[in-house]
Amino acid sequence: AEIESQLQALHAPLAHLRAAAAKRLGQLKAGASGLVNALQDPSEVVRLAAAQALSNLPASDEAERALILDHLLSAIDDPSDKVCQAAIWSLGMRRESSASDQIAEMLNVSNPYIAGNALLALARLEDQRIAPDLPDYLEHPNEYVRTQAIRAVTLLRHSPSGPAILRILAQIRADRENKGIPRHAMINHLFEAIAALGLKEAVPLLLDIARQDVGLRGKAVETLIALQVEEAAAPLAHMLADPSTTLRRNLLILM
Repeated sequence: AEIESQLQALHAPLAHLRAAAAKRLGQLKAGASGLVNALQDPSEVVRLAAAQALSNLPASDEAERALILDHLLSAIDDPSDKVCQAAIWSLGMRRESSASDQIAEMLNVSNPYIAGNALLALARLEDQRIAPDLPDYLEHPNEYVRTQAIRAVTLLRHSPSGPAILRILAQIRADRENKGIPRHAMINHLFEAIAALGLKEAVPLLLDIARQDVGLRGKAVETLIALQVEEAAAPLAHMLADPSTTLRRNLLILM
């Protein structure tokens, strides 16, 4: 009953009601036919909600999968950059490898959010054509693109990018010490990349972070666990008195 109600709400006179219906259908993982039609809505906010909702919506059969794919590909050409970005994101989340060529065309657009999402989507599609350029993307002038490049390194297990990953983490750590900047948005992704690549070269830096950086030590210890660095337990044993239950538990796992 709720699905039918939300499908009807896609035709409500107010755009915010139509957008809310699209979002709810995505949460319900239903209403594919209504959502693809909503990609043609005159309101940007409705088209954006529909494109996002289709990211994890299962197709009932091959015909419906093809229908969703066709409309998301068309949405890449939407006049709204936000809708284009959401369509690329959804194609990557849906693992639509047949969309890789059209997504790859968006790598060089001027909008960094579109380019960054295209990079991440291709990594989700395991498209190896981006692999040789990942070290360059890690040095991109835009932070969002750099962050998505780090995530792509993790997904593709791109070992040649390992030195750049360590360099970026060391630089962010130095900036935190020297300038007192808050937790950096990309740090979690750097830790994930180090774990995925098995970068044992990161152990000294991780130990230093665990000992001295309160805001990052939890993630540093989790990464040491992922790297299975048992010898890291002794230098951190004094932290078993820390008030954080999660940190103490992770230290015990490490030991």
